[in-house]
Amino acid sequence: MLSEASGPQPKGWHDDPIKAVEQDRFNRAPIAERIAKLIHLNHSVDSSIVYGLEGPWGCGKSSIIALISIFLKRLQRSKQEWRIVSFTPWATAGIDGMLSEFFAALSSVIPDVPRKNRKRLRKLLAEYMWIVRSAGSFVPMVGGMIGSAAKVIEDKLQKQKPWKVLFEELSNGLRELNSPILVIVDDIDRLQVDELLVLLKVVRLLGRFPGVDFLLAYDEQTLVDILRSSGREDLSQMRAHAFMEKIIQYPLTLPPLLSGQIVKLISDGLNEVLLLDKTGKGFESHRIDGIILETMPSQLGTPRALARFFAQLREEFIIHVPGEIDNTDLVLAVFLRVQFPSVFSQLQDWKTKLTATDDSPFKALLDPNISAEKEGDWNLLVQSLECERDKKDALNLLGAIFPAVNTPIGRPFKSPRFANPEYFDRYLAQNIPEGDVPDGVVKHALSKAADNDPGDLKDLLEEPDETRLNLILSKINAHYPDLGERPYHDGPKGLLKRNLLEISMEVLTSIPYAPWMVQSPYLALQRWASVLLRLLLEEDPAANLDQELAACKLPDRRLEMLLLAAERVEGLEPKTISALKATLDRECRRLVSGILANLREHDNACPDIRMAFLLKQVLASPERGKLIDCVRKGLKSNEFTLQDVAARLVGLSYGSEGFGVVSFNGDLFTQLTGVPARSVDYTFPYPLPGNDWLYRREFAASFIEESGVSAVEQEE
Repeated sequence: MLSEASGPQPKGWHDDPIKAVEQDRFNRAPIAERIAKLIHLNHSVDSSIVYGLEGPWGCGKSSIIALISIFLKRLQRSKQEWRIVSFTPWATAGIDGMLSEFFAALSSVIPDVPRKNRKRLRKLLAEYMWIVRSAGSFVPMVGGMIGSAAKVIEDKLQKQKPWKVLFEELSNGLRELNSPILVIVDDIDRLQVDELLVLLKVVRLLGRFPGVDFLLAYDEQTLVDILRSSGREDLSQMRAHAFMEKIIQYPLTLPPLLSGQIVKLISDGLNEVLLLDKTGKGFESHRIDGIILETMPSQLGTPRALARFFAQLREEFIIHVPGEIDNTDLVLAVFLRVQFPSVFSQLQDWKTKLTATDDSPFKALLDPNISAEKEGDWNLLVQSLECERDKKDALNLLGAIFPAVNTPIGRPFKSPRFANPEYFDRYLAQNIPEGDVPDGVVKHALSKAADNDPGDLKDLLEEPDETRLNLILSKINAHYPDLGERPYHDGPKGLLKRNLLEISMEVLTSIPYAPWMVQSPYLALQRWASVLLRLLLEEDPAANLDQELAACKLPDRRLEMLLLAAERVEGLEPKTISALKATLDRECRRLVSGILANLREHDNACPDIRMAFLLKQVLASPERGKLIDCVRKGLKSNEFTLQDVAARLVGLSYGSEGFGVVSFNGDLFTQLTGVPARSVDYTFPYPLPGNDWLYRREFAASFIEESGVSAVEQEE
C-alpha cells in the first residue's frame, strides 16, 4: 500500500551545479571568490597558467566553477571583461572530436573585434586545428598517444606553415586582443587514458596560448589511477603525481566538509523529512545518534552524497503510509541501501539470523556450529566491501537496525521494526508486500469493533488463508500487551472493551483447532482472548464476564482459554488474581451440568469435545465432590453406563496427520466411579479408526477390572 500524499510535495533532487551565489548552502562562495581573485591577479597577456581544482566526486567542484565564473565576470582587467568558455572533452567522440571541440570553444570566445581581425584569427585557428589533428605525432608529447599522420596527407602538410609559425601568429593575434580568456575543463577524470593524455597535451603545449588560462577540475586519485592504467609499468603513483605537477601550476584543493557541518546538514535534513510524517513520531535517539555523529559523516562527506541520500529518503517517506514502518529504521534502511547496496541485497538471505531473539524457538536450529556467545560471523555479510572503513560503518549500521548483530534481544518486537520478521519484507520491498496486512486496516477494524461495529474485525478473523490469518492475529496481539509485558511494550495499544472479548470468544468456537503448530491461529486467538480477560479484570475486578465468555460454544476451548489466563499471576494485583480464580470456578461449576448432559447423550454426544480434559480440570477444582457424586448417582439410576464414562476418559492427542497419541486415564475413571482401572498411553500409529464414542468405549474396555464392573452392575 502506497501513501497517497496530499498537499505540496518537496522538490525532487537534480544533480546540477548551482547558478547563483544565493544558492550556496555549503559556504563555498568565499572559496570561489578567493580563487577568482587569484586567477584575475595572476593573469598576464604574455603567458598561460593552468589551475587545477581538485576534490572527490560529488564535493561540489562544478558548483564552485559556476561561482568562480560569477566572481570573475564581476572583475575587469584593462576595461576588458573575462571571457569564459567551458570545454567538455568527455562529451565528444574520439580524439579528433575532442580537438575539434577545443578549438571550437576557443573560437567562440574571440571578442567582437573588427571583422577583418576576427576573420583572420578564426582562419588561423582553423589552420592550426588542421595541423594538430592531422600531424599531432610530429609534436612532442608524453606517451605519443596521437596517431601518426597518414601518408596520404604528407603533400598537404608540406604546403602548410610549420606548427611553430602558426602557433606564434595565433599567439600574437590573441595577445593583441588584450582580453583575458579562461578555458574551464570539468570532470577530466571521466576520460580514458589516451583521451586524458591528449587533453593534457593540448593544455600543456598545443593550446597554451598567451592570455589563455585553464581551470581543470578532477579527482586527483582517480586521475592518477587513469594515468597508471596506461600500461607503463614504471609509472608509479609518485611519478604519476610528478607528471601532473608539470601540467598544473596552481593545484587548488577544495576543502572537505567538516564533521560539524555534515552533522548539522544531516540533522536539518532529518528534521525536514519528519515534516512528511503525519504520525508525529520522531526518531529513537539511542539508536540513531551514533549513526548521525559517526557513521553518516564518514560516508556522506560530499554535497552530492548528502543530496542523493536525502532525495531517496524523502521519496521513501512520501510513498510509505504513516505508521506502517518505523521512522528510525526507514532512515537507517535507506542509508544502508544507498551506501552499501551489496550488503542490502543480501539481507533476505540473512533474515532468520537478523531477526533472531533469545526466546526464538528456532534459535538452536540456526546453525549448530554457532556458539552461544556469538550468533553469527557478521563479517561474512560485509565481505563484499573492499574498504575496511566501509566494513566497520556497515556493521555499525546493521547493529543499529538489528539488535541480533550485537546481542539478541530477549523478546520479539511488536512495533514495525526492520528486526521484526513480520515487517522485515516491507523494508526490502519498499512497500507493503502482497499477502501482508496493513497495520492501519487492523487498527481501524479494532476501533470500529470497540464502538460496537464488529463487521470489519470479523471479516479479518474469517480470513481463510492460515498464514495471513496468523499475521492478522499477530498484529491484533501487538495492540494488547499482557500485564507483565507492558513495561517493555514497543508497539501500539488498542482500546479495551468487553465486546472485544465476546468477539474473540465467538471466533474461538469456529477457528480450526491446531495447537500442535508452533504458530497457530488458534493459539494466537486464544492468547488475545486471555489477555483481554486479564486486562478487563484488572480494570474492574468485580466485573462478571460470563456472558462474554459464553460466546464460545465449545466448553473445552472456553476452559482452556480460562486456564491460560489464570496460570501466570506473577505481578498481578491480588484483586485481579481473585477475580480470575472466581471466573474459573464459575466455569467449572457450569461444566458439571454440561458433562452430565454429555454422558446422558451416550454415543450421540459430540465427539469433538475433549471430555477427558474437562473431567480432569473439574476434578482438580472445588467442584470435584459434586461431580463425583452426580456421576455415581447417574450410574446408579442408569442415566448412563460405566462404558459411557470410560469412553469420555479416552484422550486423543491431535497431530498434523490425525490422532497422535491415544490414552485412557484409569485413575480419573476410578475416582469418578469407584471401579479399579489402569491407565495407558499408545503412541503413533494410533489404534482407533475414528474418534466416535463407540471406538473409544471399545478401546477403554480392556483397562477396566471386570470384578469392579460386576460389583457396580449388581449394586445397580
